[in-house]
Amino acid sequence: MVGSIASSPAVDLSTLPPPTVVEQPDFETLLAQKVARFAAAFEAETGQAYDALLESDPAMKLLQASAYFQMVQAQAFNEVGLARLLAFAGDADLDQLGALVDCARHVVTPATGTGEAVMESDAAYKRRIQLAPHAFSVAGPEQAYVYHALATDGSLSDATAVSPRPDDIKALVQQVLADHEADAELTTAMATALDAANWPGDVIVTVLAANGDGTPTDEQVAAVDAVLQGPVRPLTDHVKVTGPELIDYEIDAKLYVLAGPDETLILETAQASLDAYLASVRKLGRDRSRTAHIAALHVGNVVRVDLVSPAADIVCDDGQLGNATAINITIAGTEL
Repeated sequence: MVGSIASSPAVDLSTLPPPTVVEQPDFETLLAQKVARFAAAFEAETGQAYDALLESDPAMKLLQASAYFQMVQAQAFNEVGLARLLAFAGDADLDQLGALVDCARHVVTPATGTGEAVMESDAAYKRRIQLAPHAFSVAGPEQAYVYHALATDGSLSDATAVSPRPDDIKALVQQVLADHEADAELTTAMATALDAANWPGDVIVTVLAANGDGTPTDEQVAAVDAVLQGPVRPLTDHVKVTGPELIDYEIDAKLYVLAGPDETLILETAQASLDAYLASVRKLGRDRSRTAHIAALHVGNVVRVDLVSPAADIVCDDGQLGNATAINITIAGTEL
C-alpha cells in the first residue's frame, strides 16, 4: 500500500453553480416596471391617467424596446463576469486566467502549412491552472508533482504521485520472514525483496498518456523524469516516473428491450452511452463499478441489463488504470 492524497483539485469546477453576477429579470417583468413608471410620469405631467396600453401605441413600442435592451445588457454583463471565473471561462479568457499563475496552454500539435495548431482543451487546461499554486511549494507536495508532470507534455492526460509509508516496509519484511520461516534462504530473499521495494522518501509519479491505452512512450517518461529531477525536487525525495499498470477487463452485456423499437438504434445508443462513461473514468486510480456500467447501458427502451463481465467492480490504486480491452453488447430478448 502507498499513502496518497487525491491527485485532483479539491474543488470540482463542474459542480459549481453560476453566481448571480447581476440581477436578470425576465422581459415581462422589465416591461411591467417600465410601463408603471411611464404611466406615473405621464399622470404627474398631464394630470391624466395613461390608459392607451395597446400594442400599437408608439409609447408601448418604445417601452418594449427599452425593456428588451435592458434584458440583453444584463445578460452581457453576466457573460463578462462569468468569463473572469475559472469554472466558466474559456478560450482566450481562460488563457488570461492561466497567465495569473504563470501557466500557459499546451500546444498539443504544432501548426503546419495545411492545418492549425491543436491546443490543449479547456477542461485539461483548467485542471492545470487549479494545480499551479501547488507548484509554488518547495516541500514536494503531491499535487506539485502532478502539476509539473502534466506541464511537461500536452499529450499527457493524468498523473498521480504517491510515497510509501514505513508500515509498508515493515509489513513486507514480516511477510518475507513468515513465508520462509527464517530458513537458510532468508538472507537472499530479504535482500531481493528490499532491493525491489519503494522506500519512504521515494516518490512514484505515474503519468497517463492521452492516446491509446494510456501507456506513455519512453520519450514522455524521460521528459517528465528530467523535469522532476531538476530544481522542483526536494533533496530528500527520490523520484521515479512510470506508466500506469493496466487492469485489463472485458465488458460483456446482454440487453433486454421493449418490443417494437429499432434494435440497431438501441445498440448504438447504448454503445455511445457506455463510451461516454468509459471516457469519464479514464483517470488514474478511478474505480469502475458494475453498477456504473449497468447504468450507462440502461438507455431508452432498455428494460434490464444483464452484465456478464466484469463480474466484480474494477478497483484501482493511484498507479493503475482500468482498461476495457473488449466490448460485446447484444440484445438477448424483448419484453412487453
